[in-house]
Amino acid sequence: MINDSTLAPINENGPAKFQSTSAMSQRGALNLSPDGTRLYVPFGAYGDGGAGWMVSVDTLTPALASAFSGAPSAVAFANGGMWGSGGPAVDLAGNVYATTGNSPNNSQNSPGVWGESLLVWPSSTRLQLAGTYTPWNYCQMDTADTDLAGSTPIIVPDVDPATTSTPHLVTFGSKQGNAYLVDRDNLPGALNQRPLCSSDPSSDVSLIPPDPQPYYGGLSGPLNVFGPYSETCTMGDNARMRTTPAYFKGMDGTNYIFVSGAQKQSECNRTPIPPGLSRLRIVTNPGQPAFLQVDATDSVLSLFSPGPPVVTSNGSTNAIVWVMDANVYRSASLVGAGVPHPVLYALDASTMQPLWSSDSSQLNVGGKYNHATIANGIVFVGTDRIQAFGINPNLGTRPVRINSGDGAVGEFLADTYFAGGHSDTFTNPIDVTGVTNPAPVQVYQSKRTDSAGFTYTIRNLKPGQNYLVRLHFCESAWNGPGQRLFNVSINGVTVLSNFDIFQTGGAMFKAVIQEFTSTPDDSNRIVIQYTAGPAGYALASGLEIVPVSLDGSEGLTRPSLPVENRIRLSRIENNRNAFRRTWRKLNLNRSP
Repeated sequence: MINDSTLAPINENGPAKFQSTSAMSQRGALNLSPDGTRLYVPFGAYGDGGAGWMVSVDTLTPALASAFSGAPSAVAFANGGMWGSGGPAVDLAGNVYATTGNSPNNSQNSPGVWGESLLVWPSSTRLQLAGTYTPWNYCQMDTADTDLAGSTPIIVPDVDPATTSTPHLVTFGSKQGNAYLVDRDNLPGALNQRPLCSSDPSSDVSLIPPDPQPYYGGLSGPLNVFGPYSETCTMGDNARMRTTPAYFKGMDGTNYIFVSGAQKQSECNRTPIPPGLSRLRIVTNPGQPAFLQVDATDSVLSLFSPGPPVVTSNGSTNAIVWVMDANVYRSASLVGAGVPHPVLYALDASTMQPLWSSDSSQLNVGGKYNHATIANGIVFVGTDRIQAFGINPNLGTRPVRINSGDGAVGEFLADTYFAGGHSDTFTNPIDVTGVTNPAPVQVYQSKRTDSAGFTYTIRNLKPGQNYLVRLHFCESAWNGPGQRLFNVSINGVTVLSNFDIFQTGGAMFKAVIQEFTSTPDDSNRIVIQYTAGPAGYALASGLEIVPVSLDGSEGLTRPSLPVENRIRLSRIENNRNAFRRTWRKLNLNRSP
């Protein structure tokens, strides 16, 4: 049994009080030593009501083996809580790594107080510190409740020592939105207390990027990924990151770290905006320390309370990043009929473009900071129950429908697969009378447009398949003919020349459709290019790429080969619509 009386005799950082079961929170994941003889159990406290703990359990006896409190404190106040959802990391040598939350204001470098720190214990039975790291601004973090424990660490697989002087790394983030990289061979902190407070980010002893950063006033310091950077607005709904990073090694040997978070509209505005996912590169040079650099970000995800990213791949190819968002703020209740449902996203790790997302009704309410677990081609998700998604065995050719300039509506995906242009929306009523196969009216109330033109590229189509290309337009700016004239080509062939939406439709806010038949090019793509003509900007309201059968009717073609009932994730086409159509929710057998 884990309680104050059982932990006090084995605490290596006491005296401290393990608060009552109503106060202590065992939220973080558990972890095992490489040989399975030790189970590591982290604790924080609800409502900042006590010191954090790491507990080691002997799995052979079984019995409590050792403990370490985040501070020698008996006060019911936050002090070095170890509450991050990812729990402790364990390297191959059995060393244990954990991040901690805030300590009381003005505790500063008091002996044994380990708030806002990375703590490392050796593989031996007793949890006696073997190394530490504390960020330069931990005093400011304590004051603003900017928990380092919001992000738990991962061990980076060994980097080629010929490429860097720091091949053994650990990485993690924080509620501030920073990402940290630390040399496991040379942990920079003391073993008895935190360093003196600092106001100089360049004094940070992690592996910081060498370039000056504007958010540090032109000084160097730890990499800020989700901003805007703030020393004050970083707690509660203003937190930028409460997730564990994920690692992926590219085909060329590049080491990447994926992090999910909540970029904010402004420093103290809790409203999330993209990006919600960032790909960081571990930059290496022979004989030099490694450091992190933002390599790419998504441009779509506005996440409220995202969980850690999870990467699946076929070795070093076809990588997919999975992110689950609770779809509510940290402070929001999960009780009631109107609570939004979580959303599971899948993104192409190479392009950072969305491939698929669950519908609003597919996942049950719950899942703050939860993540997907993938095994044998099945994606498991924990909300208020265990739910799962798998490959749909009906893998025929499927349509691609895109709402240009706005979000998903009906069977139309949110605007994607474009290059160039900008988006715009309006609310005027749309006339669809007399129009065959109109899109939902919301499609005509948005547009992608630009004087320089833009392109849509639909990839991974079936070779030799005939497709109906249905283009949707609506004139929302000009009230007469000749004021907008532009061109459209499909796979290099001009299909509309000096096209005039108003003249074709006869009025503003009138739905207009143009249809063509095309086959994919040698790269299995259909490329639709919109270019400006002699007047006005090129414009698209939406588009559909629909397979047609031999008799010319819309529909699915038979697969040319038998389809397995279950296909590994690595064999999924990197195409958002194919991805969306091939994934289906599984009905798991469970008790009512």
